[in-house]
Amino acid sequence: MRLNHDCILPLLGVAYKFGPYPAMVCPWVTNGALTGFLERQQDKLSSHDKLSLLNDIALGLQYLHSKSIVHGDLTGSNVLVRDDGRACLTDFGLSTMLVEFVGTSYPTDSIRGNMRWAAAELFEEEDEPHISLSFECDIYSFGSIILQVLTCKVPYCLGLLQTYSRANGSSEGCKHCRPLPVESMQTLKM
Repeated sequence: MRLNHDCILPLLGVAYKFGPYPAMVCPWVTNGALTGFLERQQDKLSSHDKLSLLNDIALGLQYLHSKSIVHGDLTGSNVLVRDDGRACLTDFGLSTMLVEFVGTSYPTDSIRGNMRWAAAELFEEEDEPHISLSFECDIYSFGSIILQVLTCKVPYCLGLLQTYSRANGSSEGCKHCRPLPVESMQTLKM
């Protein structure tokens, strides 16, 4: 299937012999990954710039989902920012490609490395060696991307965890606690 969308980094080809899996060949993106871009540009980005980035990411994700593709690893490392300031998704469908090489589900170890962006339900079954990804997992990850773009910090960085923990009444930071009631969220300042 050929994907063609402004908010999706084109796949130019595949290279082999770089490890156990094929390597994707894509155009070079000068501004690099979203996480580094936000760190470098946080003092220069306006609210409009941030919302434009989020709009691009949402459009890219909507396009993938319309093609029945679960991104499966939506993180600040898999969103790239082009020279014109537009965001584009990369490493999309990684879970689909891995199915051909390792089995029917996504390896748990790969998700654990991106815990700040991954949906809580992906961590519920510790005895299970493999877990299944879904469109809903992508939407959860997009929520973490929203938090990252609006704060210019990786999701659930120490300061945000402490703020969340105090508002939740716990003494230790925990990403996967139940969401706070709307009234409580209004008292949080980020």
